[in-house]
Amino acid sequence: MVNESQSDRSRRNESVDYLNDRPRSTRPSGTAAKQEKSSAPIRKTGTARTASSSKSASSSARSGAGTGTKRRLSKKKRQQRRMLVFAVLFLLFAVIVLVTAIVLAATLKNGGCSRTQTGSNPNAPITADASPLSTPVPSILPVSDETLIEQDVSVNGISLRGKTVGNARQLLMQGLSELMHSLNVKVIVDQYSMVLTDEKIGMDYDEDALEEVLVSAANATGHTELSIPLTHDETLLRTSLAELNDQLPNHATNAKAEVLWKQNKIKSSGEIYVQPYWSYTEGTNGMAVDSADVLRQVKEALASGNFSAEIRPEVTISEPAITVEMLKKQTTLLGECVTTYYFTGTSSTNEDIKLNRENRDINISKAVDLMKVIQLAPGKQFSYNKKTGSRTEKNGWALANAIYQGSHRPEPGGGVCQLSTTMYNALLLANIRIDSRRAHSMPVDYVDKGWDATVDDSHIDFKFTNNTKGTLYIFCYITKNANSSRKKDIHVEVYGMAFPDGTTYKKRSELVEELPIPEETIKDKTMFVGDNPVVEREGSKGWIVNTFIDQYVNGKLVKTVYSTTTTYEPISKKIRIGTKPDPTPSPTATPKPTKTPKPADEETAPPEGEE
Repeated sequence: MVNESQSDRSRRNESVDYLNDRPRSTRPSGTAAKQEKSSAPIRKTGTARTASSSKSASSSARSGAGTGTKRRLSKKKRQQRRMLVFAVLFLLFAVIVLVTAIVLAATLKNGGCSRTQTGSNPNAPITADASPLSTPVPSILPVSDETLIEQDVSVNGISLRGKTVGNARQLLMQGLSELMHSLNVKVIVDQYSMVLTDEKIGMDYDEDALEEVLVSAANATGHTELSIPLTHDETLLRTSLAELNDQLPNHATNAKAEVLWKQNKIKSSGEIYVQPYWSYTEGTNGMAVDSADVLRQVKEALASGNFSAEIRPEVTISEPAITVEMLKKQTTLLGECVTTYYFTGTSSTNEDIKLNRENRDINISKAVDLMKVIQLAPGKQFSYNKKTGSRTEKNGWALANAIYQGSHRPEPGGGVCQLSTTMYNALLLANIRIDSRRAHSMPVDYVDKGWDATVDDSHIDFKFTNNTKGTLYIFCYITKNANSSRKKDIHVEVYGMAFPDGTTYKKRSELVEELPIPEETIKDKTMFVGDNPVVEREGSKGWIVNTFIDQYVNGKLVKTVYSTTTTYEPISKKIRIGTKPDPTPSPTATPKPTKTPKPADEETAPPEGEE
């Protein structure tokens, strides 16, 4: 029984080990299951069965013991593999920590800043093409003019060590100025040459770059070489090269536009007037310096620091930079106007009218001569009164009728309003901005109502501004009228940058209201009541007129670009009447009646004087 109990315990222990060594869902099978079924009968039978059972149990025990040993060995191998994996992971972690520590130590050694260098030399200086702050700096301390540059820092070869930022700035500015002034690049073409200085190429430096370099110098942690790049103006350089081109024989010439004059003679008076007109000359091809080649060589010389280089560029065949076609677009006729006036003669024998016409012609001719060619730059304003100056008899202006408060009176310079009116109409058609314009107090006979522009020497001026992108040219001249020997024509032509294709400007007006003539009665005590009224002034109607300038593109109305309202107040009719009582008539004697003769038998003739 003891043996059986021990066998049972042995089998139970083995079963426990086996179960602990496999998934719980696996059940025992085979020999172990049979041993569990046969254990009870063995205890009930006699010695023979007991012996047999003991052998069987002993054999089963040995078999179970072998299986348990193998399982324990397999478990041990798994544990060894786990330990090996843990060791490898730990080794990798240690390597990572070591590398991180090395990088951190190197960063701290450089003061927390890392520079990105190119090439194999770690101490290579920053080139002139690189921005001083192109390399990111993790932390930069703020600086002031009193901040001391402690490290061995040089900028453009100038040492800044031991200098304050303020002193370093002055030192660098002086050094840069001297460097720029040292530029002496010589451009040579055969026996012709030109020296390029810093002024001829617009050499300069960026002040912001200077300040950034000073900040970098103050924050440097070791030997550092920095530089401030110099710049130049290519447009100015090309302009300077144009001077060299002018020295070359057979160089290209640009087309020209110039104002020439022709004479207009008035036969009846013998006067000669000049008329301005445009004359164009084509340009020619010729030799020229290859500007692109010069620019390339200048850049290379500056980049290498060779400020005394000699450049021998190629010479090419060049074409005119300005053509006649280009000039004509800049001097296109934009607007024009012609008005007519009497200058001599009259159908009556009235000497006052004749004198007024002659004096008026003197004033108009003088004003036209002062303004025969007006050249106005973009954005500039023109003043009519400023151009003519003070219009007095002392200054050569004649007395002629001028409109004054609805009537006419002689004034020095009378008649010059016709030129300002002609200019006004031409400028409107050229779409030029009108700054100051006032109409007469009554309509004039040389333009339609609403299109006149008066001037007065003391307070009324006509002004306009060149609102185009190019120079404005205004021609004023006089010619003989084709339809009358007693008349002359005033011409005003406006030239400038051509309008966009298909664009034109047209005048338009509308009568708003016609104002009736009021009557003004003047009582005269020297006239009798019965006297016939005397008309001192006939008077005239008044008008309110709107005028417009419309823009058309390819014949289609686009918009109205200018509009104004002109009011001509009516002029009253002045009538003078008497207020003196009529005299009492003297009494007359009554004639005595006469006897009527008896009719004769024959017919008598009628009294004398009657019919």
